[in-house]
Amino acid sequence: MQKDALISDRELLRLCTLREVVGSFAHEAVQPLNAIMIAAQVLQLRLAKLPAPEDEKKAICERLELIASQVKRAGDLIHEFRAFDREKDSCEAPVHLHEVIDKVCDKMRQQFTARGLDLIIEPQGQFPPLSEAHSEIAEDVVVHALAHARETVQAMAEQRRESGLPYAGRVMLSAVEADGKLVISLNWSTGQSPQDRVPSESAQPPGLRLASAALAASGGALEIAPQAITITLLP
Repeated sequence: MQKDALISDRELLRLCTLREVVGSFAHEAVQPLNAIMIAAQVLQLRLAKLPAPEDEKKAICERLELIASQVKRAGDLIHEFRAFDREKDSCEAPVHLHEVIDKVCDKMRQQFTARGLDLIIEPQGQFPPLSEAHSEIAEDVVVHALAHARETVQAMAEQRRESGLPYAGRVMLSAVEADGKLVISLNWSTGQSPQDRVPSESAQPPGLRLASAALAASGGALEIAPQAITITLLP
């Protein structure tokens, strides 16, 4: 590999290894999740027959329902990750941009929430369907763009917190059609900080650099600014 390559052979090997490990983990993780779900349901049935005060039974039942709902969410996420790794049927129905955005944001929203950040999706219009190849590129690019926005906004929020300054940790995502192309915009506030700079290409995460290269090869573009990322796609 050339020294300035976007990703090295060693990194590719690690990604292939990770794919195998995650695939095995996803398959094995389903079994204990099913066991937890069944156990929660059995406890709910047993609880209904116990001679305990109704308020206590209600409180316990609510917690069991919470366990069951979170287990179901974990199972759904594992199913999504397994589906993400499988090859897609070329006869599948056309994919629309809002479906790609909703799918990715559903997967990543919890990562924002856990860090005290807001991910807000602005209303989207009707766009032409994406080709299979471009829908896959769009999904990958949005994942890495959101990851970059998440890390950037979290770092800003921590910096403002340490300085005692207010800051709204919020990422806004919108999409429009312009000149026959689809444009996805991620925007956030820099908190009026003049020292923020656009990271150089070498300092960008490998995923973001690969996303930029993949977009360019497909006729699109990726632009990074201190408080925004703009993704331009061809349908």
